[in-house]
Amino acid sequence: MKKILAFILVSCSFHLFSQKVTYTGIILVDSLPEEMLPPGASELGFITANENNQPVGFGYEISELNYKIIAKFGSEYNDFKGVDLKAFFRNDTIFFWSHVKYKDLQTFNYYNWDSKKLTFLESETIDPSQEAARDGEAALRKGEIREASEHYNKIKYVPASTEAKTAFNILGVAHYLGMEAFKASSYKEAVEDMDGAFVYHLNKSLLDAEDEFAYNKIVMASFDQKQADSLGPWIANYALFLYKADSLEKAINIASFVNRCYPKMPEAYLVRGDALYDLKKEEEALPFYDKYQALMTNKGNESLIPPHVTERLSKKPKIKPEDE
Repeated sequence: MKKILAFILVSCSFHLFSQKVTYTGIILVDSLPEEMLPPGASELGFITANENNQPVGFGYEISELNYKIIAKFGSEYNDFKGVDLKAFFRNDTIFFWSHVKYKDLQTFNYYNWDSKKLTFLESETIDPSQEAARDGEAALRKGEIREASEHYNKIKYVPASTEAKTAFNILGVAHYLGMEAFKASSYKEAVEDMDGAFVYHLNKSLLDAEDEFAYNKIVMASFDQKQADSLGPWIANYALFLYKADSLEKAINIASFVNRCYPKMPEAYLVRGDALYDLKKEEEALPFYDKYQALMTNKGNESLIPPHVTERLSKKPKIKPEDE
């Protein structure tokens, strides 16, 4: 009998001790008035247990790792996966905010607190990334390219394939609208559309690539072949829009970028030559006219070469052989 009683006492002691040490901390409620505190409590908060910060209840700390639980939480925390937790008090309502690791998911659990009783009111889950995706799609449908890019930039924790699809869609819509504006001679509007597309972080990274290797590395890692084939012509047209809008220096930069990454694309050489020529840098422009003419001829498109290219190249001084 004594052995049985001793075993029961040891078991109970172990159980109480284990219960005590499982409490790991308390998340204090911000801005809780003193008159809302129960007798003997200087602070109130969300009491957590074990290494996962599993919610235990609502109460206060009596001594180190010893807590008075006023109210145990119910089913609202059955699927709790929060890695960050904050507690607030506003207008007789306590709410606990948490978010899920590697997701943008936020959860708000609301309670009424009358200084004696904690009553669960409702739970609300918010996904800012979903809201940003909806806002981005809505802006893109309205042709608001920059706004769409800014909304999509707020999305977190998405697969690379999804980012690539978003980047391609933004750039595709911007290019379509830009071409429509270009045909209507609204060159600045065309530039604004393309500028907005490169606000999206993945598109921006393309132009920020230090060289063709870095650029192609991003393209191969993010885009499929069909998408990649469209990027060069779209960026080349971006250079053309800039040139027509009198943004000559930027047109040269973008055309130069296309020359490096798509050396067999003739259109960017023409833009670069024209922009340099308009800046009174005629000699610098001639090699790019030469390259443009050669590529067009190799493709059998000599008839499409603008007359001014042939005219300007005809004025190129001929190099005389050195006297023997």
